[in-house]
Amino acid sequence: MLSAMTYIPLIGAVIIAVLPTKNPNVFRWVALLTTLVNFGLSLYTTLSFNRGQPGYQFEEKANWIQPIGAGYHMGVDGVSVLMVQLNGLLFVLAVLASWFSIQKRVREYFVALLILNIGLVGVFCALDFFLFYIFWELVLIPMAILIGVWGGANRIYAAYKFFLYTLVGSLLMLVAIIALYFQAQPLVGHFTLDIVEITNATAAHPLNYTFQVLAFLAFGSAFAIKVPLWPFHTWLPDAHTEAPTAGSVILAGTMLKMGCYGFIRFNLPLFPDASKDLALLMIVLALIAIVYGAMVALVQPDMKKLVAYSSVSHMGFVILGLFAFAYGLGGSSGQTTDALLLKNSQAFEGAVFVMFAHGLLTGGLFLGVGVIYERLHTRDIKTIQNTTRVASRMPVYATIFMLFAMGSLGLPGIAGFVGEFLVMQGAFRVNGWIAFVASFVIIFAAIYLLWMYQRVFFGKVGDYDPAVALGHGAGHEHTPDTPATNQSGPARGADNSAHGQHGLPMPDSEKYGSGTGLDTNRVGTDTLPEKGSGHATPHAGHDNTAHGHHPDPDILANGAKFPDLNLPEGLALIPMGILAIVVGVVPALVLDFLTVSGSNLAVTMVEHSDKLAAIVQLVGK
Repeated sequence: MLSAMTYIPLIGAVIIAVLPTKNPNVFRWVALLTTLVNFGLSLYTTLSFNRGQPGYQFEEKANWIQPIGAGYHMGVDGVSVLMVQLNGLLFVLAVLASWFSIQKRVREYFVALLILNIGLVGVFCALDFFLFYIFWELVLIPMAILIGVWGGANRIYAAYKFFLYTLVGSLLMLVAIIALYFQAQPLVGHFTLDIVEITNATAAHPLNYTFQVLAFLAFGSAFAIKVPLWPFHTWLPDAHTEAPTAGSVILAGTMLKMGCYGFIRFNLPLFPDASKDLALLMIVLALIAIVYGAMVALVQPDMKKLVAYSSVSHMGFVILGLFAFAYGLGGSSGQTTDALLLKNSQAFEGAVFVMFAHGLLTGGLFLGVGVIYERLHTRDIKTIQNTTRVASRMPVYATIFMLFAMGSLGLPGIAGFVGEFLVMQGAFRVNGWIAFVASFVIIFAAIYLLWMYQRVFFGKVGDYDPAVALGHGAGHEHTPDTPATNQSGPARGADNSAHGQHGLPMPDSEKYGSGTGLDTNRVGTDTLPEKGSGHATPHAGHDNTAHGHHPDPDILANGAKFPDLNLPEGLALIPMGILAIVVGVVPALVLDFLTVSGSNLAVTMVEHSDKLAAIVQLVGK
């Protein structure tokens, strides 16, 4: 089952690569069917998963490279099955989000997207270090290509930055894997790269403390870069801003979770003493990330960059929860394992819940930003504010975007609330001030998200004139030619704000042609004004009989239609919004997968004398 989920995208990528047709719709349908099959398999795996059974399930194990002890070992526990399910959903939505927005090199685009899917499923399912590292590195290449080829104006810089940051972390992890390979040999009895064997051996006979600290730092650097945790975060805003919409959805939805998953799978169980002793340092870094991400998001002029910095803040909550959990286990002296588990389980469960909820909510926000960009060809908040009131033109879209924004700021009843609340509960057990700082930052999340929403969806307050926003002045005076600006006036020709050209800047002629219409599949069928004319055609917002005094509310100043969600956009956004509400109202749908996984992790990190009894006792509950 797990191998099928991993390699079905490879079959889809090969089919797309070798198809003789040049019809891009064929590539789109093959990619959609491939991701739908994968989503179906991930859903079957999730529904068939026994949430009360310790250990890994759906295991597949075979000898591979015996001389070095590398094997083909796949399996999932409660954490990884949730990540695989989330990944399966997001790739379907990523294909839908790319349906109209990707118009060049469509074949290569979907090949890269499906190869990325292979790497992500493999990372969450691999139980052998050699196999894990292959999948970890496989993720890097297609994502860099997606950013570098289909990204924005600074895509090359963003792609190189993303590639180099991740590569440095990967090399540190490779060194740590090799060192662990030799350190674990006396404990296991033979050379092996099997993650389960090494974890069981080090739980019974802990590794040397100095080695634990060094290995924790090496593994932790790779994972902190991927999360990203402050101060390793600087690649993320550039990558998100320049990536295509689908790339941002996958980057935020599942790629960032690779780092958090790495801490859960490797750092905490393999290096428990180092994890407990360095937990306070990690908590401080997490708090800085939470505060810093929120404060910087507050001043961002670009919608996508604002959401990117909010991700830095939300991922800080994940790290805070994981290491509040580890810090609490550090005080194990004189306490039973069962008492420790009951005391610290909220932080772990909350951290993983935030991972899942963030994938839904932030993925939804990036999809939403992509929707408005397809219509206005800008993400600049002030430009959109000066152009139109989006809520009055796109009420369904405005409602869905509000849902994701409210969930992201932690409104009860939506997925974002439960995880952050549990994390703060766990943090409070460590130190009340830590919980206070983390909870106080939620106020800033409300400010930057609601302020952005107000400006983008409701436009100017007070002196707002819908006729002017639609490109119709009060009179017909002809004004001298003026240079174009990003905020007002036409991008070509004279300033004729009185004749329908005030507001949105004209799209770049290199991208959309000189005076030609936008992609009719995306924004309607009306054409843009002639190059250099500065005066709109009748279909660009003028009424022939009244010449500008009866604006059509569905037409922008540049003549482009302003429709609500189209079918692919609706199929991507609406189910994700519904799922965010369902998970927020019934959090047990996620939390039930985490009880046993948290128990197994905790008993691996404390004294091993009563492990089995603790597991049996907790599972029995």
